[in-house]
Amino acid sequence: TSTLQSQSAGFIITNSLDGSNPVYSFVAQFKAYIGDGTAGYGFSFNFAPDLPNGVIGVDGAGTGLSIAFDTYNNGVNDIIGINLHANGSLLTSQPFGGLRAGWVDVVVILHPDGNLDVFYDNYHAYSNQYTGLPLPITGGRFGFGANTGGLADNHLIDNLSITTFTNLGPFVDYWYPLGSPVWPKSPISLVLNDYVTSVDTNTIVLNLDGAPVVPTVLTQAAPQTTVQYTPPTALAYGSTHTVSLT
Repeated sequence: TSTLQSQSAGFIITNSLDGSNPVYSFVAQFKAYIGDGTAGYGFSFNFAPDLPNGVIGVDGAGTGLSIAFDTYNNGVNDIIGINLHANGSLLTSQPFGGLRAGWVDVVVILHPDGNLDVFYDNYHAYSNQYTGLPLPITGGRFGFGANTGGLADNHLIDNLSITTFTNLGPFVDYWYPLGSPVWPKSPISLVLNDYVTSVDTNTIVLNLDGAPVVPTVLTQAAPQTTVQYTPPTALAYGSTHTVSLT
């Protein structure tokens, strides 16, 4: 939406990412922007098999997962913050006043055990939050929604990336650092969690900016494996880097 009043919007990925294969988990990453107006009303990220073609709104739609990044308290099961809806009802809320911060990184991770992580810039809103979703979900669709009323803001999405998983293998349970700014000497840490099958630690490959590096610490305390690496020299201020773990 733009900063005009009384707008409603929806963006839905209508083609199936996985055909008829059931989805056990996913990682969604995108840039989000809220601002330039009068703080109304926010946007939502959604995943559900019954997501409608059309307007969704800030509170989401469907009977799957909806995460509302809400900048206005309308007094009805609502707060200014990040509200989590699952199975068609409000599950929990996390107050947060930093939603209108310009362009930020947002990451949503649904684990195969049904738990959820939500990162908004440097804020870890939910960590292994139980959702009760009936996984796997077949025919699920992803979408965004937003709306304005008497108050309005720009609600913008960019650089959307969604990776779905159709098996019950190990998954990334947590990683650090995330967002910006990051201390130039920050260690890189990733926690893997076993599920039906286990991580083979002999096969772990860690890359920094596309080049393989050797983790300085590799520990395992079932069901988790922790992979850590500290760059030998500080990274340049203002620089951007990528980490991949295979």
